[in-house]
Amino acid sequence: MNKVMRFGTWNVCTLQQAGNMNAIAEEVEKYTMDAVALQEIHWKGKGVIRKLKFTMYYSGNEDRQGNTGVGFIVSKKVNKSVLGFLPICKRICTVPCELKVNYIILYLFMCMRQLKIPRMK
Repeated sequence: MNKVMRFGTWNVCTLQQAGNMNAIAEEVEKYTMDAVALQEIHWKGKGVIRKLKFTMYYSGNEDRQGNTGVGFIVSKKVNKSVLGFLPICKRICTVPCELKVNYIILYLFMCMRQLKIPRMK
């Protein structure tokens, strides 16, 4: 029998306000998601936050808060299979997981904002 795992992605625009991380976690739990990639969290630095029902892995701007940032919110079930966390930069992080027979690496890439290109005359 195959086990169903649900993965998603969500541009949250910001997690800077108090309670936003928990509100996102409640939505993830409501839709029974196992892992969700989050973009534009706008947090400074990198790290791991462990809660009772989920774990948050994040990689943000090292210089200042409020600019870019990515992360994963992972259910307790999936977190048991996480092999590590690699915050590469403010736009990329990975969470390798080993799930029974399969080996999965989750990659998250945040798109760059539109570049201003001078018009040619």
